[in-house]
Amino acid sequence: MSYFIFNDVSSKDLGIIVTEPLIRPTWGKEFLEIETAGSLMKFMQEKSNYKNADFVIKTAVPDATPQKIRSIYSILNGSGKLWLSESPEEYLNVIIQPLVPETKAFKLAEIPIYVTALPFAYAVMPTVVEFSSETVEVPNNGTIFSYPEISFIPTDDEVIVTVNGADFILKGLASIDGGGIIGNRTVVIDSEVHITYFIGYTGAKWAINDHTFNDYPRLHTGLNYISHNGNA
Repeated sequence: MSYFIFNDVSSKDLGIIVTEPLIRPTWGKEFLEIETAGSLMKFMQEKSNYKNADFVIKTAVPDATPQKIRSIYSILNGSGKLWLSESPEEYLNVIIQPLVPETKAFKLAEIPIYVTALPFAYAVMPTVVEFSSETVEVPNNGTIFSYPEISFIPTDDEVIVTVNGADFILKGLASIDGGGIIGNRTVVIDSEVHITYFIGYTGAKWAINDHTFNDYPRLHTGLNYISHNGNA
């Protein structure tokens, strides 16, 4: 039987029965309609961003007491991570709309769960590759580009990470915290959110974007090639 997990809470534990198979959505690029004076047709210009995708999870709740419905309401709302039993290797970042139950029989409620899924599906177990200054291959088995997270401990003032021939440069590391991050602190390049930070002794994260140069690394589909200048 199909089931889902939202923010670490299973539909099974909520007493929810999924009545139809769970099929995750797909995403397409947005297009902009452009009108040209004197033309009888509109031109479609492809945009760089992707549309959110809407879908419905159809469910039934037996023994739908007010307490049970309130418990479901309190958990299935707002934003979070959604895992579907039909796609066990992936999770989605979603927004669940307010629930509206429909009473069908005595103590039986049908609850359609309206979900907005943000691009894209993410791997539950992401690919992890360790590398030195030698160039290594990094596979991206998805159907679209992805942004890597790169962690390292710097050993000198400048670190250059090269992904598919493009350099991402960190300079002036010796001036951060009196040079204490060199050889001591983990630095993380989070390409998805375009933030670079180091992790302090207490676990706090300190942004150092003002020490970074060039575009953040991006992995295309298939094999990618990554290396660094030896200072990490």
